[in-house]
Amino acid sequence: CILAYLNSDQYPQDSNKTCSILVDVLKFCQQKLGGKLPRKLYIQTDNCSKDLKNQFLLAFYWTLVERNIFEEVIISHMPVG
Repeated sequence: CILAYLNSDQYPQDSNKTCSILVDVLKFCQQKLGGKLPRKLYIQTDNCSKDLKNQFLLAFYWTLVERNIFEEVIISHMPVG
């Protein structure tokens, strides 16, 4: 399954965009998996600190663990270059 999101200004250009898209993807995956999500969430992103490595997105990941949606969220950033 492949999902693509095109931004026609329906999302603000900040961390809300990333969080909103992640929530949509997680809901889609939950529906496809019969109501259950895996216990670990693996996130791989590029190395953009403005959009993908900031306090708001880290707080979102923390909330996913705190609310018992996932046991842990593992984040990796691709190397520069």
